[in-house]
Amino acid sequence: MKKSIITMGIIVTIGSIALLYDSNKKEVLLNKEEITNNKSIAIYVKQEDGNYEKTNTIPESGYILNEEKSVCSNNSKPSWNINTKSLKINNLNSNNTSCYLYFDSYCKPEDTACQTILANKEVKVRDKITGPLTDNTTGKMYAAEDDDGMSYYFAGQVDNNFIKFAGYYWRIVRINGDGTIRIIYNGPTTDQTGETTQIGVSAFNNLANDNAYVGYMYGTPGSSTYEETHANINDSTIKTVVDNWYETNIANNSNFVNKIDVNAGFCNDRSIKNNEDNLSWSMDTKKGYGLNYTAYNGFSKFGFEDSYKNIFEPALDCPNINHDLFTSKTSIKGNKKLIYPIGLITADEIVYAGAFGSQESNYYLNNNLVFWTMTADRFYKNDMVRVFIEHFETTLGNYETKVAAGVRPVINLKANVTLTGTGTKDNPYIVEGAE
Repeated sequence: MKKSIITMGIIVTIGSIALLYDSNKKEVLLNKEEITNNKSIAIYVKQEDGNYEKTNTIPESGYILNEEKSVCSNNSKPSWNINTKSLKINNLNSNNTSCYLYFDSYCKPEDTACQTILANKEVKVRDKITGPLTDNTTGKMYAAEDDDGMSYYFAGQVDNNFIKFAGYYWRIVRINGDGTIRIIYNGPTTDQTGETTQIGVSAFNNLANDNAYVGYMYGTPGSSTYEETHANINDSTIKTVVDNWYETNIANNSNFVNKIDVNAGFCNDRSIKNNEDNLSWSMDTKKGYGLNYTAYNGFSKFGFEDSYKNIFEPALDCPNINHDLFTSKTSIKGNKKLIYPIGLITADEIVYAGAFGSQESNYYLNNNLVFWTMTADRFYKNDMVRVFIEHFETTLGNYETKVAAGVRPVINLKANVTLTGTGTKDNPYIVEGAE
């Protein structure tokens, strides 16, 4: 004879619909039909004028729940699953809960580039990164939050993120949370591999015998404090290379300069994580100066001792935004230390794009070479400070800063640029007036 196990769930009524929910997690899941037919859930959709209008149904596509604005009664918290178009209500502690849901469009009406790129795209979310993404994902983009809102990125084997700007071809990495478009250099052709996809090779810094040299800019080597070591005073070797390229190829052409956003930045994350949940390294001093063995935040997310982690934890935020987010001197945010609004890709963006540990992956950023990111790894062995790189054989690895590797600059286009084309190799997006 079967017995009911009442600890498995409780019947809870939200409005007029009775649903089974997990009493241990205190959460309930509602599909689109259940949301629409629920009298205790009010749905509001943002209009072009910026105001929200009440509707009777969940938007079909092109919208995402504004989780910051959306609220439920009784201290319950709503969250949206973009993959299944379902609503999860967490911290549920009452059977008379009502919710107000606010949906925003993926792109603001004035963000013309965002609208063009996301048109006819299926937007998904990758909950866990447990291996390389090698699928053909043309027609898809993925969502993840950054410091400015919801970002939409390309991943896997895609053939519709080519863009021509300033006489060169680039690959679109993502639409930033502020609507600007982050692109990475691909060269004079749409070839996806080889030396032409880089502006050259360079050391990240010519030395590797101090914690300072994980910096895109750095302070005083030999210092006895983290602050002096990582002060943004001196240009790294690679920053000089990138700045010189920008000065020669973009800075003197107003048609190009006027299309580049100066507020979006480039994260050289040098933060040190102290919590126990991150990957441990027995020799880590957590000091970050001089010759002290130090694991930086990138190591806690992607690093290894004997082998890579089984789960990667990328993030698009910059933990120390006022110090490590490199922005132009005219920017409204970040450290304002850049002469030119140009930088490098991060290890987090590499992982989101399809990279994973020591497993080779044929994803759109793999150019069959090795190129630098600007994400710090760790310092050890007195003369070995490392920064993460994209490596065609291991996908995500690390190099000593004094080793030469490829340079692929990254810039951010303004949100309101006009794009023509479809993004393919044969018909790339073209930035109107600046191709």
